[in-house]
Amino acid sequence: MKWLDKRPVLMISTCPSHQAELKATGKKTRKGEDTFKPQAVIDYNNAKKGVDISEQMSSYYTCIRKSIKWYKKVFFEILLGTCMVNSWVIYYGRNAKKLSMLQFREKVARGLLEEEDIEENIKPEDIAANVPEQRVTKRPRASSRIAHHKMQKYDGTVRMIRKRCTSCYRKLQSTSGVKEARNKAKRVSTFCKDCPEQPTLCLQCFNEIHK
Repeated sequence: MKWLDKRPVLMISTCPSHQAELKATGKKTRKGEDTFKPQAVIDYNNAKKGVDISEQMSSYYTCIRKSIKWYKKVFFEILLGTCMVNSWVIYYGRNAKKLSMLQFREKVARGLLEEEDIEENIKPEDIAANVPEQRVTKRPRASSRIAHHKMQKYDGTVRMIRKRCTSCYRKLQSTSGVKEARNKAKRVSTFCKDCPEQPTLCLQCFNEIHK
């Protein structure tokens, strides 16, 4: 069947009701005349409304670009187009809080990227039954241990009393060698008075050793 609308329309139909007869659509032209269409065209237009709306909504925030190959376009259109629109329709129908398509896409993206801690519903008595008894030794707090050790400064001018930080020197020596350690180890004028060897230490190494 061929019918002339704004452009020629060619259709093949297997429905018995789709004859070549024209039926009124209920619409008027600018001149006030009734418009007529074949029944096949009317049924087709009514059936494809949902498809047109879906394609329209998926095209608003599409990720398809001209540089993407055709088979990738199909994948992205199905995954990020059709699936997203269908999910939004289900969400929109079941939730009182309404979100726009853009807000919904952002929510989905954040939900996929965020890490969540999965909490299992385990009863406390089950944990107690499966875990053997262990003696817990309380470790003294770092602040209490550090309180017994005090950083002091060597007597004399800073230029004369500065020495290499013992801890910095050992770290660099083990990783880069003696020469590198001599050149790059921090030179400070502070030491720990309460340690056995009273090592020269910078503030950072002092805190690390006395944790």
